[in-house]
Amino acid sequence: MNDADMKYIKENVEYCGETGEMRWQKTNSMRNAGTNATITWTAKGKPTRLRIRIGHDDYYEAGNVAWLLQTGHWPEFGVIFIDGNKRNLRWSNLRKRRRTTYQRKPKNKVKINHDFLLRVMDELPNGGTRDILEFLLSRFKIEGNGE
Repeated sequence: MNDADMKYIKENVEYCGETGEMRWQKTNSMRNAGTNATITWTAKGKPTRLRIRIGHDDYYEAGNVAWLLQTGHWPEFGVIFIDGNKRNLRWSNLRKRRRTTYQRKPKNKVKINHDFLLRVMDELPNGGTRDILEFLLSRFKIEGNGE
């Protein structure tokens, strides 16, 4: 999130941690003061989460905005909803996400042990299969150095 949007949210959105409600503080051409600031986001026809719209194209997760308004800083890796309900914005239901819970294992990552591959290659007769294994050895990151 950029600094201008953070400043805009802090100046224009009011958050009640006890109820989880967010309301606009000021009236402008797009909204009235006191109205609900969140938009229900749906997936496959079911309401899934709440977001806040800033300007015409910028949407922010309401849980992250609640964290910003309560603590004064944007959560680096987002927030976790303790009860699993992404529409429950009560402060008691929010927890800062740690990096370890946010990371995912990269897909299509090949890990081959160098020593094992050399042993397999030694047992194969010369031919097409050996060529494939040599290709793999040269193409992918191989663990170990074969010593």
